[in-house]
Amino acid sequence: MMLSFLTYKYIISSFVKLIQNYGNKETSELFICNFLSFVKKFEKKKPFLLITNSFYKSKPFCEIRSVKIAGVNYKLPVEIKPERQKSIFFRWLLDCSSKSFVPTSSNNLSKEIINSLNNSNKIIKLCDNFHKTAEINKIYITYRF
Repeated sequence: MMLSFLTYKYIISSFVKLIQNYGNKETSELFICNFLSFVKKFEKKKPFLLITNSFYKSKPFCEIRSVKIAGVNYKLPVEIKPERQKSIFFRWLLDCSSKSFVPTSSNNLSKEIINSLNNSNKIIKLCDNFHKTAEINKIYITYRF
């Protein structure tokens, strides 16, 4: 069930690249180390396993693309590639954790990961909304490009 692109080094490096928008590389690496230590302290398990389990529980499978056919805009559900699933998941994780209290706090980020394992956070709700809109618009699949 594990995809080949989800290795420990790949997840950490891609997460560092996403966090670099908020600062330089050294501070983002320090932030990641604090985040992993918080996750290990709260759950007393390997942080990588928790992150991958959280990813598999809350990744989106499809998204809505707007397509114009004969002058009418249709919203088509389209499957998402694994790389895009990873980027959407990490973007949602950072957005949901920064809205909690302090922007990009490693403590808030670790709580979001733990809550996603318990199916009780904002990321799961966002993913469900994605899938509901795709379910509503599935009648337009015949117009797939």
